[in-house]
Amino acid sequence: SEIVEEISGIGTAMTFAAATAFTVAEALMPEMRMQNFALALLLGEEFFSLRNPDEQYDVNTGLLGEEAFRESLRRRLFYLEKHKSEKVYLVMLAVHGSETFMKLFGDVNEIKLRKNVIDELIRIANGVFVFRVRQGLYVYMVDEEGLDEAFRIQGDLNERFKGTFGKDAYEMEIHASTSLIALPGMADTLPAVLDLLYMAAKEGLVK
Repeated sequence: SEIVEEISGIGTAMTFAAATAFTVAEALMPEMRMQNFALALLLGEEFFSLRNPDEQYDVNTGLLGEEAFRESLRRRLFYLEKHKSEKVYLVMLAVHGSETFMKLFGDVNEIKLRKNVIDELIRIANGVFVFRVRQGLYVYMVDEEGLDEAFRIQGDLNERFKGTFGKDAYEMEIHASTSLIALPGMADTLPAVLDLLYMAAKEGLVK
């Protein structure tokens, strides 16, 4: 574990040093478009920073968890501070009032139903990072794909939650709402982003 932590520290230092260097180069040479490369470096740093990858995943869903979300968000806010013209989009999904009903199905069917929901969230993500930030709150983080992809995800989520999940004896409707948050316009610090998300999802109750 000491070796992993040492590698993690080296990777973090090297990546941020490189990102800073490209930021300086871009300032000196405006004609050179370096933002995308700097963002790629920052995102690549995530792989070096996982001291214990198992801790990055939510045990109930297998999705990336709250700590992974916080770490990813910190990196993007750092990037946005350096590149004022760039934006990152968060698509929030809050699932409301279904936990009690899911419990009525029994443990086995509840697991099946939850898996059906998570599989659909991953399918809609289509490669975009999706996090289970807390109970009832899921967040998609859209970087280079831009606003069109964020709208696509939000639209697909809204459409999917018009239907039912599960099948046969454990089929049910699950009520949810979505929001789209543009960073840094709507929030530019980690606490501000989290406050926005938690306020929007305060009634989320499903696992």
